[in-house]
Amino acid sequence: MTEYRGDELVNRVEACGVYDDEQICAANFTALEIDWLKCCPNDNISVSKTARLDETSSNVILFRIEIENSADFSRVATVTDSLPEGMVLLDSPVPFASYEGDVVTWNLIDLGPMEKRTIDYRVEALWSGQFENQVKVDPRSVDGASSSPVYATAMITVGEFEGERPAPGWQPPDWGFRYVGTATGSICEEPVAIE
Repeated sequence: MTEYRGDELVNRVEACGVYDDEQICAANFTALEIDWLKCCPNDNISVSKTARLDETSSNVILFRIEIENSADFSRVATVTDSLPEGMVLLDSPVPFASYEGDVVTWNLIDLGPMEKRTIDYRVEALWSGQFENQVKVDPRSVDGASSSPVYATAMITVGEFEGERPAPGWQPPDWGFRYVGTATGSICEEPVAIE
């Protein structure tokens, strides 16, 4: 730990070990707010999230989280992604700190000034339908002003696929109705047919 220069005192650590010619690394940080009654957080970090279907498998989704530090000082950040029910994590090229239940967490300990970081990962949908997925980025300052957490959401629709599991809970029956339009205006107008 060096001298204190900001709103928070941050301790970063990264450790690596080798066993049988294989290396594994882990990173984490702790942050202690010094000025806990600070006025206005400095919101100069942004996050975006996108989702698209894998071209080779109709129930695999490719997510991308982009985090940008537009401040002129370094940051650390906890990136927490809550997978919706019916999705399981397959892999992530960026090593995650934990994957418990439906929550995936990454610890970024070196998000430099004006740096943009990308986290790509793949999930499998267990059933078809529309899925909404939210990520929370909680940044801490290494040597500058603190920031509030930022959020981003991605939504994707997965079509029916072979081998899908039934979604839990009650599902509306498939009566074969087809929607053909809407009618507007007074009650006296003729209703639109549903086939």
